[in-house]
Amino acid sequence: MAIANIAMYRSGDEFERRKIAEAVLFAFVIATPLILIVGALQFFGLPEINWIFAFSILMLGWLIGTALSAVRYR
Repeated sequence: MAIANIAMYRSGDEFERRKIAEAVLFAFVIATPLILIVGALQFFGLPEINWIFAFSILMLGWLIGTALSAVRYR
């Protein structure tokens, strides 16, 4: 699946690559602090989160970033 995503990214033109890169950047900017905060709070007794949930936060950020990018470049 990773190879298919890389191939899809490489087959796009510069504009499409920019939109994908902005969506991924938005996802990491949103998800990374949230996951790090939850990890830090686990140190103080918060129950562990499932890593599928953490991955879901990243994917939700990517979905929001894609939507924002589509609206921005309409």
